[in-house]
Amino acid sequence: MAGKAAPVEIVVPGLFGPLPGVDPGQRFPFLDRLLGRARRGDAPLQRDTTRTLFDLCGMPLAPDDEPATGAIAALGLELPAELRAWMFADPVYLKADQDRLMLFDQTHFELGDADCMAFKEAFNQHFSDRDIRLHIARRRHWFVSMPTPMRVRSHALEEVSGRSIEQFMPKGRDAGACRQLLNEIQMLFHGLEINQRRAEQGQLPVSGLWLHGFGELPNANSVKPRARRAIGADPVLRGIATLVEGHHAEVQYDPLTAGDLLVWDAIMPSVLDADPRAWVQSVERFSRWLEPQVSSALRKQSFHIHPADGSVYRFTPGMRKRFWRRGWRLVEHLASS
Repeated sequence: MAGKAAPVEIVVPGLFGPLPGVDPGQRFPFLDRLLGRARRGDAPLQRDTTRTLFDLCGMPLAPDDEPATGAIAALGLELPAELRAWMFADPVYLKADQDRLMLFDQTHFELGDADCMAFKEAFNQHFSDRDIRLHIARRRHWFVSMPTPMRVRSHALEEVSGRSIEQFMPKGRDAGACRQLLNEIQMLFHGLEINQRRAEQGQLPVSGLWLHGFGELPNANSVKPRARRAIGADPVLRGIATLVEGHHAEVQYDPLTAGDLLVWDAIMPSVLDADPRAWVQSVERFSRWLEPQVSSALRKQSFHIHPADGSVYRFTPGMRKRFWRRGWRLVEHLASS
């Protein structure tokens, strides 16, 4: 359980990019001042969003293990994740670019309820003899479940979106079977009437599914929860809270207090889209939200900012007096690629 002295943990994927093309003169007055006075530390277990959440929530995970995020997120979305093996199965558009195959996620196309149902029915009919099933929750969250897990190492969608897929293909013992499944899904979707109809209407087709987060639901007894309350719409965060029977809220309704863990995921979409203007706007919104949170608790509360890039910025009440730490600017520390 989190004690009274526990910090507020804020996970902000995309805060440091990577993103080229941002105006080097861009300033974020409050955020620049806060991060400049904070103490930066290395967080090697937090190299991406998933591993950051696992680390902060006390989820056991070896450095080279595949985090079973599919099963955990399915649990958070009230799917029967305690049964079978699960994985994320994000619908994607694949575009040939010379000798590369580029992947684009759902931020680039819309899927209505009828579209989702058409893909789900076609998938489940095709793979029924192998008991491989497609599940869709809240339209945007797609999963595949199967009787036994595939032993592979995969890459999350946020790593692949907008890039060539070849360097991100699955590896590990069952990598060949996984690649075969990916190809079979692409062939199935290519011939579907729903995709032909979408093309006729000027919409992008769903070329296939991006599979990642393979595994079975972890044992709750192996988790050592530290957060008093988890806040955010991320399905993995919600799933972890459900697994340990912890308190979760999708939206923050009251001031942050000791032991709270909040995920601010509104910046990452601009990074995935490589949109510097949208990134600046989203960081400005985060800064406007953060300032009253810190200011109202400044005399007694510590805040830890986790960019999910292998670093952490720790700000304690005494650091407000570090006036000599001037001139620090976020854009000067932004990763470009």
